[in-house]
Amino acid sequence: MLAKKEELEKYLVATLRHSMEVHYYLAALNLHSLNKIHDLEGLNNKFEIDVALRLALGFKNGNAETEFKQEIEIGKELHKKQKHHQILKTSNLDINEYSESLVDAICAAKEERSYHKKRTWDEILKNIESELPEKKLKALVIDLIKRMRRIAEPDVSLITNLRNFPNIGLEEKLYRRFRVRCAEALEVFQKELGLLLF
Repeated sequence: MLAKKEELEKYLVATLRHSMEVHYYLAALNLHSLNKIHDLEGLNNKFEIDVALRLALGFKNGNAETEFKQEIEIGKELHKKQKHHQILKTSNLDINEYSESLVDAICAAKEERSYHKKRTWDEILKNIESELPEKKLKALVIDLIKRMRRIAEPDVSLITNLRNFPNIGLEEKLYRRFRVRCAEALEVFQKELGLLLF
């Protein structure tokens, strides 16, 4: 096994927080998701064992990003095969089709990650050139940031485990789908790896 139980639990909580936050902003902006549940469903989703065990290494104490760089990169590359990451490589789409990918990138930039500190809205705006792989989307992402910063931020810190977590402002039907997806993932980790998480 690559990551240990403690790192895996931290990773899974961070992943759930991120996914729910992306959906929160998508709904508030009246935008739609390409995936059923952002990052958590479909091939190479972040709850898949091969992806999760690698990306969870970033939650190890110490210099995890350097020490486990190769394994973490494999996990990132696997996950980047998901449609919302591939869409940024496509240049002939309607501008609105990029929205989920950009909201995802903005939410990720706001989060504290092993490889960067939590950023303010102003810091994200200031660094948008280096953050955005496609320069043609700069105007759209600036507009999204300006709109997102006017929305009350969800309190994702209330999400502390995958077995029992609150609704941070999602439509009830979507929240229930998150509950089911987390239960499915925990069952797979127990069945495949013998890990009883949370």
